Amino acid sequence: ALAALITHAGVYIAQSAAGLYKVQLGGGDIQSGTNAVSLPVDTPKSPFTHIVLYFVSTLAKQTTSPSSTPIVDVYSSCSAVAFLDKDLDNDQLGGTITWSPPSSTAEVT
Repeated sequence: ALAALITHAGVYIAQSAAGLYKVQLGGGDIQSGTNAVSLPVDTPKSPFTHIVLYFVSTLAKQTTSPSSTPIVDVYSSCSAVAFLDKDLDNDQLGGTITWSPPSSTAEVT
Protein backbone atom coordinates (compact mmCIF):
# COMPACT_ATOMS: atom_id res chain seq x y z
CA ALA A 1 0.00 0.00 0.00
CA LEU A 2 2.75 2.47 0.91
CA ALA A 3 4.78 1.50 -2.18
CA ALA A 4 1.95 2.82 -4.35
CA LEU A 5 2.63 6.31 -2.96
CA ILE A 6 6.28 6.34 -4.15
CA THR A 7 6.63 8.50 -7.27
CA HIS A 8 10.40 9.02 -7.60
CA ALA A 9 13.77 8.05 -6.12
CA GLY A 10 17.05 9.88 -5.74
CA VAL A 11 20.22 7.80 -6.20
CA TYR A 12 23.46 9.14 -4.71
CA ILE A 13 27.04 8.24 -3.91
CA ALA A 14 27.83 9.27 -0.36
CA GLN A 15 30.47 9.22 2.36
CA SER A 16 28.37 7.09 4.73
CA ALA A 17 25.36 4.79 4.88
CA ALA A 18 23.41 7.73 6.29
CA GLY A 19 24.07 9.78 3.13
CA LEU A 20 26.76 12.15 4.43
CA TYR A 21 28.05 14.52 1.70
CA LYS A 22 26.01 12.86 -1.03
CA VAL A 23 26.24 13.55 -4.78
CA GLN A 24 23.21 12.71 -6.92
CA LEU A 25 23.51 10.37 -9.90
CA GLY A 26 21.34 10.16 -12.98
CA GLY A 27 20.80 13.90 -13.43
CA GLY A 28 18.00 14.16 -10.87
CA ASP A 29 15.25 12.07 -9.33
CA ILE A 30 14.20 9.05 -11.36
CA GLN A 31 10.67 7.81 -11.96
CA SER A 32 9.27 5.07 -9.75
CA GLY A 33 9.79 1.73 -11.47
CA THR A 34 13.21 2.68 -12.83
CA ASN A 35 15.78 0.36 -11.32
CA ALA A 36 19.06 1.39 -12.96
CA VAL A 37 21.20 4.54 -13.03
CA SER A 38 24.58 4.94 -14.73
CA LEU A 39 27.64 5.85 -12.73
CA PRO A 40 29.93 7.76 -15.11
CA VAL A 41 33.19 6.06 -16.09
CA ASP A 42 36.22 7.29 -14.12
CA THR A 43 34.14 8.57 -11.19
CA PRO A 44 36.62 8.83 -8.30
CA LYS A 45 35.77 6.36 -5.54
CA SER A 46 37.36 8.38 -2.76
CA PRO A 47 35.88 9.76 -0.53
CA PHE A 48 32.64 7.88 -1.27
CA THR A 49 31.82 4.68 0.62
CA HIS A 50 28.13 4.00 -0.12
CA ILE A 51 25.37 4.17 -2.70
CA VAL A 52 22.21 5.53 -1.09
CA LEU A 53 18.61 5.88 -2.24
CA TYR A 54 16.07 8.38 -1.00
CA PHE A 55 12.44 7.91 -2.00
CA VAL A 56 9.88 10.56 -2.91
CA SER A 57 6.20 9.94 -2.27
CA THR A 58 3.07 11.90 -3.00
CA LEU A 59 3.37 13.15 0.60
CA ALA A 60 7.05 14.11 1.04
CA LYS A 61 10.69 13.49 0.11
CA GLN A 62 12.61 11.15 2.41
CA THR A 63 15.33 13.05 4.28
CA THR A 64 16.67 10.48 6.76
CA SER A 65 17.52 6.76 6.88
CA PRO A 66 18.11 6.11 3.17
CA SER A 67 18.45 2.63 1.74
CA SER A 68 22.17 2.01 1.25
CA THR A 69 24.82 -0.46 0.19
CA PRO A 70 28.61 -0.22 0.57
CA ILE A 71 30.66 0.45 -2.56
CA VAL A 72 32.92 -2.52 -3.25
CA ASP A 73 35.48 -1.64 -5.90
CA VAL A 74 37.33 -4.86 -6.64
CA TYR A 75 37.92 -6.80 -9.79
CA SER A 76 39.43 -10.21 -10.39
CA SER A 77 39.66 -12.12 -13.60
CA CYS A 78 41.12 -15.45 -14.57
CA SER A 79 43.12 -15.82 -17.76
CA ALA A 80 44.35 -18.50 -20.13
CA VAL A 81 40.99 -20.29 -20.22
CA ALA A 82 41.30 -23.45 -22.30
CA PHE A 83 39.12 -26.43 -23.16
CA LEU A 84 40.29 -29.53 -25.04
CA ASP A 85 37.27 -31.53 -26.22
CA LYS A 86 37.99 -35.26 -25.85
CA ASP A 87 34.47 -36.42 -26.72
CA LEU A 88 34.54 -37.60 -30.33
CA ASP A 89 30.75 -37.50 -30.80
CA ASN A 90 29.26 -34.63 -32.79
CA ASP A 91 27.30 -32.10 -30.63
CA GLN A 92 28.68 -33.55 -27.37
CA LEU A 93 31.43 -32.26 -25.11
CA GLY A 94 33.80 -33.88 -22.65
CA GLY A 95 37.20 -32.96 -21.37
CA THR A 96 39.04 -30.69 -18.97
CA ILE A 97 38.60 -26.94 -18.63
CA THR A 98 41.72 -25.16 -17.32
CA TRP A 99 42.51 -21.57 -16.39
CA SER A 100 45.06 -19.44 -14.57
CA PRO A 101 43.65 -17.91 -11.38
CA PRO A 102 43.73 -14.15 -10.73
CA SER A 103 46.93 -12.80 -9.21
CA SER A 104 45.03 -11.90 -6.04
CA THR A 105 42.20 -14.00 -4.68
CA ALA A 106 41.66 -11.93 -1.53
CA GLU A 107 38.28 -10.68 -2.73
CA VAL A 108 37.18 -13.81 -4.61
CA THR A 109 34.28 -15.70 -3.05
